Amino acid sequence: MNYCPLCDAEYREGFSICSDCGVHLVSSEHRRLLRKTESKEPLDMVWKTGDPVALSQAIVALCEAGIRHDVKATHDQFVFELGMPRPKYEIRVFRSDAARARELLEPIYQSPPFALGEPMEEEAREAQEAEKLEERRAAVWNPKQATAEIWSGEDAGLARTFEDCLRENRIGVRREGAKPGTLRLFVMPADEPAAREILREIREGSPPR
Repeated sequence: MNYCPLCDAEYREGFSICSDCGVHLVSSEHRRLLRKTESKEPLDMVWKTGDPVALSQAIVALCEAGIRHDVKATHDQFVFELGMPRPKYEIRVFRSDAARARELLEPIYQSPPFALGEPMEEEAREAQEAEKLEERRAAVWNPKQATAEIWSGEDAGLARTFEDCLRENRIGVRREGAKPGTLRLFVMPADEPAAREILREIREGSPPR
């Protein structure tokens, strides 16, 4: 059996990517995630990436070295210039393992397009996106007024991607339905044009009109 390193969902043979998280699965022998209640020792973040392939390589490297770790997805980093959402993944380990973990993860490189951009440009972009996220969180959102249906389908992973992208752009979204079955996404009528444009951009991988 294979498992998702983020949500720990179990998959039978033939699956390689988690349908909800979008990251590559790991084998049962590498299913050794950190349980924070095991120790009072503080955790240090040792690695951060937007590349799910590099993330999988990092998890396997830590597991093979016997280093317990915690993986967290932060859905507050998106790059629409690439026509796709881009969550960031953070890996934390116990402080006593931090130096060894950094040494193991240093040779792992991100693949294009995740490796594009200079470090300072990336930091500036992330700071701007974090600021936008705080503005979105402070915005008024009334789910009862979200009556404009913008999408329906049975793909839960795609629905989650749309939700994350809309919220990153400060557009509130409400989901109806449950998997397996038809899922529907609703936004407030005033947000419908912008929401449909974002969904079009994600589907077609093209810049805004």
